[in-house]
Amino acid sequence: LYHKDRPTENILYYNFEDNDVDNILCHEFESISLFVKNNNLKNVNVYCNAHNIKKFSYKYPNLNLYCTPIGWQYPTTWNFNFIEPDSLDIKKHFWCGNWKYTEHRHIVSAFFGNCLQNTNLSWFYNKNIEYLESRLWFDIKTFKHNDLLVSGNKILEDNSPIVMDDVVNNTLTPHSKDIPNIDHSIIPTDYYNESFCAVVTETRFAQPFAALTEKTMQAIIHARPFIMVAPPFTLKYAKDMGWKSFDKWFDESYDNETNHQKRLEKILDLLLHINSLPINDLRSMYNDMTPTLLHNQKQLRNLQKIFKKNNIDTNPYFRKLRCS
Repeated sequence: LYHKDRPTENILYYNFEDNDVDNILCHEFESISLFVKNNNLKNVNVYCNAHNIKKFSYKYPNLNLYCTPIGWQYPTTWNFNFIEPDSLDIKKHFWCGNWKYTEHRHIVSAFFGNCLQNTNLSWFYNKNIEYLESRLWFDIKTFKHNDLLVSGNKILEDNSPIVMDDVVNNTLTPHSKDIPNIDHSIIPTDYYNESFCAVVTETRFAQPFAALTEKTMQAIIHARPFIMVAPPFTLKYAKDMGWKSFDKWFDESYDNETNHQKRLEKILDLLLHINSLPINDLRSMYNDMTPTLLHNQKQLRNLQKIFKKNNIDTNPYFRKLRCS
């Protein structure tokens, strides 16, 4: 996605407020639409992993846009080693892994800078708060938790790179070709197991269409409740696919907030609440969650079988999700 009035060079992921959707376009849809027009094709279906994509259809009237979990095709070949829930393993409040630099990941990591002792965090950058401010789609000084971001980011700068396993030994440059060493396990199981919940920082945040990726899958494999730092209605999308969320135990109203700044504020409100709870309380809560965690693992197994069975054109489960 990109904004029609902004340059597209050197921008990996654009951020928008929801009321700016009329100015958002998609390079891939434009290319397909032109191909359809030039070849006089009719009734062309386009599948993408974007919840509620139909509200984008008016921009590309010669395409039938469908939301289907096509991004989950490649993980169906994985051999899953599901983790049995055990609350006694829990020693920390949070797990939060980050790879490429994005602004919402920077904000969440800066928050965790204030409670590193309670968090298994990966953050490979040492950019100051001014760098973050220069890239945001809102005024950071109006952010509810601005003081926490400033103090936490200073701790990030002083301790970067922060890693869960041996993937880097020096800080990286955002939006460059610098990447962490890939010769390591992409699923740091031991760090999941000792954390109460996974804070899933999806690739995109300030965009209108939710998308689920392997990041959520990894939390489910490790029997962790998850908090989605993602576009609005990402939890709704997960529920559409048969998973259960955790609104019985903590506030998930952030998922319904379409103002991206306010959604970030609500997410940090929730993280502050969880961080205030003693480990024994979290272990008790985790035990209470066990049926939901096991349900989510079972549903992931079911989806793996379904996605392996048929391709996208004939799979009835894909067709069921077209209503999104």
